[in-house]
Amino acid sequence: MRKPGFRDAIIAMKLYELRREPELLQSRDLIRTHILGHDWGKVRELLDEEHEEHGHLRQAMTFWDMAASFVNRGVLHPDVYLDSCDEGLLLYAALEEHIQRIRKIRPRFATQSEAMVRDFPEIKGRLLELRKQVYASRKENDPS
Repeated sequence: MRKPGFRDAIIAMKLYELRREPELLQSRDLIRTHILGHDWGKVRELLDEEHEEHGHLRQAMTFWDMAASFVNRGVLHPDVYLDSCDEGLLLYAALEEHIQRIRKIRPRFATQSEAMVRDFPEIKGRLLELRKQVYASRKENDPS
């Protein structure tokens, strides 16, 4: 595999810059308030196109799935993704247990993120760490 280079830095900086756009900032809040630590029922509500937060979920997931496709196609070095894209992996970790159900509604949902995690061991290792955050959040939100 090639070493990370200047092109990777430019892409990482552009992804960072885009994350500061108002729509993606709202998407970040959505992860915390409606996804992270919540069960299928709460996530399923977001898939309804009439839900006020539906657009934010689609924006966040398509943004991070696009970034994953850059890694999968060799456009962005996986180490640079690891250094700068935890938010995308956290979203994937938060939705991971629901992906098969989501794909009954949206068949290509998170396919690039899933392939990236499968094909890059370092990224998979970071995902394992982030899963702990997801499960800790789920415990905090569990009313029992």
